[in-house]
Amino acid sequence: MNNSVTTRQASELLDVHESSIKRWCNSDELPYWSTPGGHRRIQIGDLVTFARQRGISSSLAAFDSHAEAVWSGVDAAQNDDYGPIVSLMYTWIDEGWSKLPAQLLEYLELVGFDRPQIFDNVVGPSMSMVGENYGSAEISVGDEHRMTQAMRSALLMMSTATEGVGDNGVDRPIAIVGCGPNEMHELGALMSRLVLESEGWKVVYVGADMPTEDFAAQQSRYSAELVCISLMNPIAQPAAASIYRTLDLLASRSGAYRLAIGGRSLMDRHDLAESGNAITDAFTFSSMNSFVAWVRDDVSSVSD
Repeated sequence: MNNSVTTRQASELLDVHESSIKRWCNSDELPYWSTPGGHRRIQIGDLVTFARQRGISSSLAAFDSHAEAVWSGVDAAQNDDYGPIVSLMYTWIDEGWSKLPAQLLEYLELVGFDRPQIFDNVVGPSMSMVGENYGSAEISVGDEHRMTQAMRSALLMMSTATEGVGDNGVDRPIAIVGCGPNEMHELGALMSRLVLESEGWKVVYVGADMPTEDFAAQQSRYSAELVCISLMNPIAQPAAASIYRTLDLLASRSGAYRLAIGGRSLMDRHDLAESGNAITDAFTFSSMNSFVAWVRDDVSSVSD
């Protein structure tokens, strides 16, 4: 039977001892079935129902009737098959829901996925499906906007959960994060913000459609060590090079810093910097995994 767990997995999901699970099975309080080898298996739906009736906290309970689909999708993702969880996320944002997507993002973190993994393998592909379906006229402009806003709301809920991270008296490095000129799609910038917050950075978020010169002004105002710019348009690589050159000229007056420009159509970890220029560390990124690896390895971070 699909979507079933062992007694050990059930105990982990309910945060109780495995002996309690076995006792509930033996007393017929918790439904189960047995494998040919005599090992107990418990359906996720039965486990969630049992936990709710007993008032036992369960990380899957928030998904209610979707609990089995979430468990199955996460199980597949742990084996590098993200298709089921992406389809589930797409269905939810298609319905205009934001709470369930936010809970799914939180649950994925809870079971061990880091934010770059989640953004590259779940959020990004889900929104790519939105773009593809819009491009093929399967969904309307209104549908695309509604689904984007649902994902944006889910990410903002995730951001709220990170407020205060690193506020322990340690001077945190500062990053300016936002969208490039004429770029209205905030999801890439929001994901960059969330990754940096989880890495301990203080993020000054400037939102959508930020003129290049104003990135420089904000960097100077906050003495930021890093500027991150999101570009989602199809000709992002030439735009990224142009932004770099403009910021480099301005940096010669205000002091050097590091620059990251991200977007799906950009070259991954492509070096923009030119010898002799003020900004000597500038890259484009097409994946969050590459971006966060660069931040961890090459950019100064918070000390514990």
